[in-house]
Amino acid sequence: SKVAEEAKTEVRATLKKTSSKK
Repeated sequence: SKVAEEAKTEVRATLKKTSSKK
């Protein structure tokens, strides 16, 4: 579960970066 949560956080950060880039 901890790993899944960390992965979710990473994905969210990546999505945020992509949105900001756009």
